[in-house]
Parts: sequence; C-alpha cells; structure tokens
Amino acid sequence: MKTTTKMIKILLFLLIIVLGIFIFPTIRPYFDILFNIFINIFIALGLAYVSYPIIKFLKNKGIPSKIASLCTAVLLLSIVVIIIYLIVKLMYPQVLHAINLVQKSSDSIQWIKDNHELKNVIDYITPYLDKIGQTLLNYIASFTQNIINKSTNFIASTILIIIMYFYAIFDHENIIANLKKRLENKPKLMMFFKKLDLEFLKYIRSLAIICAITCLEYGIIYKIVGHPDWLSLAALCAFSNLIPYFGGILVNLIALFTAIFISPTLFFIIMAICLIMPNIDGNVINPLVYKNTIKISPLVILPGIFIASGLFGFLGILLTIPSIIFYRVFKEFYGKNTIAYIKKIWHS
Repeated sequence: MKTTTKMIKILLFLLIIVLGIFIFPTIRPYFDILFNIFINIFIALGLAYVSYPIIKFLKNKGIPSKIASLCTAVLLLSIVVIIIYLIVKLMYPQVLHAINLVQKSSDSIQWIKDNHELKNVIDYITPYLDKIGQTLLNYIASFTQNIINKSTNFIASTILIIIMYFYAIFDHENIIANLKKRLENKPKLMMFFKKLDLEFLKYIRSLAIICAITCLEYGIIYKIVGHPDWLSLAALCAFSNLIPYFGGILVNLIALFTAIFISPTLFFIIMAICLIMPNIDGNVINPLVYKNTIKISPLVILPGIFIASGLFGFLGILLTIPSIIFYRVFKEFYGKNTIAYIKKIWHS
C-alpha cells in the first residue's frame, strides 16, 4: 500500500512538471511581469534594510527619525551620483578622443578616394564595404531599439524602486512595530529574525571591509603603473563590489578603454592587472574576509556563486551569500523539524 502511494505521488509530481512545461510558454509574459515587480520591490526593501543601520545611528545621535531617513536617502543618492560622475569623468575625454580618430580616418579615406591611382582598388572593394556598412547599420538600428526598450524598462523599474524605498525608510518605525507585534507571541520566530538580522549586518560589514581593501590595493597598483586617473579608478573598483562580478567587469573595461589612449604599454599592463587581480580578489581575499566575518568557508562560497550564476545569472550572483546565510540560520532554528516534517508527509 505504501509503495502504491509513493508511486502515485511520484506520478503526480511528474504530471505537474509536464503540465508546467506545456503551460509555461503561454503564461511566461505575465510571469516575467510579476517577477520583475517582485525583484524591484525586493531591491527597494534591500536598500532600505541596508540604510536602516545608518538611520539608527543618526537617531541615536539625537536626530529626528524623518530627518535621519532623509539624510540617509541623500547619502545613498550621493553615492550613485559620485559613481556616475567618476564614470563620466573617465570616459568623456576618451570618447572625444575616439571621435577625433574616426574623423581623421574619414579624412584619410577621402584622400584615398581622391587619388586616381587607387581608383581601381576602390572600385573593387566598394561593394564589400557597402555590405559591411549595411550590416553595421542594421546592427546599430537593432542595438539602438534594444537600448531604448531596456531604458524604458529601467526607468520604470527605477521609479518603482525609489517609491518603495522612500516608503520603507520613512515609515520604518511602523513597519518594525507591526513586525514585532506579529512576532510577540512567536518567540522562536522572533529569535530567528534577530539572528538573521545579526548575520546580515555582519555581511554588510564584510562588504564595507572588502570595498576598503579593494580601493587601497587598486589605488596603489594603478598609481605604481602610472595611470593618471588612478584615484578615480580605485574608487570605482571599491564601489564595484556592491555589484558582484558585473561591477568588476565594467570597471576593468573602463580602465582598459582609458589606458588604450594613453600608451600601448599602459594598456597591456592594465590588461594584465584586469586578468590577475579579479581572480586574486574573488578567489582569495574576498572569501577570506567572508570566512573571518560571517564564518562561511570559501569552499562553500565559490561553488555557490558558480552554480547560482549558471542558474539565475546576475541575480544568482547577487543573492548567493545572503541565501547561504539564510539557509544556515534557518537550518539552525528549523532544520531538524523541517526534515522530519517532510519525511512524515512522504511516508504517510
């Protein structure tokens, strides 16, 4: 009887999976919309959670709650503005330089066209150049349309995140009071959230330590190799830790783009730095910091990031360590009971 019951459960489970595979393409657009809304709310609440220690610190200094919340929001906005300013400061002169090079190349092409001795060569390669040009135009048009669509979605998401963020930080006292009221008759759940909060705060401190180490090491390295914008690059490298993996890639591309217009030697030196240092940071320094602060071994973090990036992309990388922390705390409080409950249902 028990074997028959298990087989029925397995068949029902497989049936659900098969139905999900067939139905999912139809409901996927609605699923994507709901998923994006959920992610935006999650990001807003995450930013509010990270901001709360600063608000609490300011309130302990005697600053009223609303003013403390406003100061924290201004601080966060200032960090975003500083990052944008540093990127523009580094990229703008190089973009102008690239435009000048394109203009000079155009003048050289015109000189070749005006040279009658090269007319036969020009006539031969012109059809190929036209094909290449048309392909590039089609690609640019497609890329531009994609950028416009992405920008529209990004603006809408940003507005939603800002609204939710301001609501969360300016009404944080009521939110916390309601949460405590709901948990006052559930002491174990209250202890679970307190423990989780403590572990997440340790994670935030470890991120701050990693940002400081990154700024120091890249500042020294870029200064030694002679990059004129070493301080700006060091600051961007520090902030890049807030966006795991992709942040570092973006800063490395900026460093290479700025170096190529300074000297070929500096470009290849920066390329070597961009190949070596991220591996040292990602595989040695950062895991060691996490091990000493949140007590998670690099043997857990590195495979976790690899698997999560393959399954969920950027979001997986961003949530790998918080997910490990959540699982560890959940297992500490409810692990044995949860496993026993699942076994009880399965064998019933």
